[in-house]
Amino acid sequence: MAADQLILIPLEYKGQYYDALHVKNGNACKKQSERELQESIEMLKIVRDPGIDWGDKKRTMDQVIERRASAGRQLEALEKQGAQLASAVLAKQRQLVRIGRETMELSLCRAEVDEMIDLTRKSINQMNSAMQQVHFGGAM
Repeated sequence: MAADQLILIPLEYKGQYYDALHVKNGNACKKQSERELQESIEMLKIVRDPGIDWGDKKRTMDQVIERRASAGRQLEALEKQGAQLASAVLAKQRQLVRIGRETMELSLCRAEVDEMIDLTRKSINQMNSAMQQVHFGGAM
């Protein structure tokens, strides 16, 4: 696949389709995660190595703690975003249900109106027929 080729993912959020830029960003995030995982493995090796100075181990552990805190903050942000998306989806579902109910009501009203129009036409035709009989004395 060419780097400048546009890919439309069948996902829509707030009226926007995700495109190749989002796919590239997703791949970049995956590569960054893999790099961070490798760095974490290296940090673990530093902490376990008995030949390394305690100060270096302490700095490494501080980095691990900071990364873990950062990951926790990112997780909280993602959970909040997920909750917001879930509430947006629920609101859209409620809107669809409301629109469906209104559509059904309008359909029923339309049927009633059509029925009333038919009855009115029949009544008008009967009245016209009766008026003609009265006016012309029953002879047409």
